[in-house]
Amino acid sequence: MLFRSVGSGLRMIGQNRTYRSLALGNYRQLAQAMAIDPAMLRYLDNAQNVKASPNQNFARELMELFLLGVGNYTEADVDAMARSWTGHSVDRDSGRYVFRRTQHDFGTKTLFGVTRTWDGPAAIDHILRDDASLQGTAARLIAKKLWEYFAYPSPATTLVDGLAQQFVASDLDLRRLVTSILTHPEFYSATAKSAIVRPPVDMVVAVLEATGMKSADLRLVNQFEAMGQTPFNPPNVSGWRSNASWINTSSWAARMNFVSLIAQRHSAKLAPASFVGLSTDQMIDKAAQFARVDLTAASRDAVRQIVGVSMRPTGTALFNLHRAVLVAPEFHIS
Repeated sequence: MLFRSVGSGLRMIGQNRTYRSLALGNYRQLAQAMAIDPAMLRYLDNAQNVKASPNQNFARELMELFLLGVGNYTEADVDAMARSWTGHSVDRDSGRYVFRRTQHDFGTKTLFGVTRTWDGPAAIDHILRDDASLQGTAARLIAKKLWEYFAYPSPATTLVDGLAQQFVASDLDLRRLVTSILTHPEFYSATAKSAIVRPPVDMVVAVLEATGMKSADLRLVNQFEAMGQTPFNPPNVSGWRSNASWINTSSWAARMNFVSLIAQRHSAKLAPASFVGLSTDQMIDKAAQFARVDLTAASRDAVRQIVGVSMRPTGTALFNLHRAVLVAPEFHIS
């Protein structure tokens, strides 16, 4: 677990601030900052990577997850990359990044067919800036990851290639890439509108925005743990799995408990008089507008069956109405 391995809340907060500050900037700058982040150096063991005994953990994950993807580097590249990152560590007293020259391997290394006295940051620049072929591979990896995060899994190769070309042309500007994704015609397709199951954190943020509730009122640490996504504590360096992984017996039950709590607290704040005179369908529309979802005909029928065809705006009825809407599949898909 990430937090357990890092062992410092301050380091995790610092890493989060770094990611937030660079998330829409230049990807090469983000990669460089990530590589020397104290939390990352601890988590992937590079703090213990020394010339006498090179540790390959960070080098492998750097190329597999953040730069190139599986199959686009060799074991020899992993070895050279690990040697390049020796000496990049964390100061025990301050908890900050430090470069220990006496622990760095200044010898020649052959990385992607190029032999020189490689250092870690220079290796990142080589991949993301200096070698056009490697830069293109990296651009496709990041474009695909972001498309799958925002739109849907397994996009067509032609779509990814087009986004990657724009990404390279912008000198790996993440804001430009995200803009290209969000304005792409395919992003508004039927597939993209119903392909991503909201992770618990995304769902909770949507709830807080819709209701105006404060996170401190909801014991969110316990809620997230029950739903399987504790912030700052992903299961491994690749992060949480998506989509179907959020739909299982334990996590789904926790989701239902959470939306029931929200429905209870929200309905208690409502003035039943504001629903007087509305038909059941109009009440469903109002509840759906609160949840910011477009219910399908099937979901509307299910909600109608739960609340009854002649619903009266009592406290219990409004609770059942809002819970039924928040349970609907449309609320859990983004």
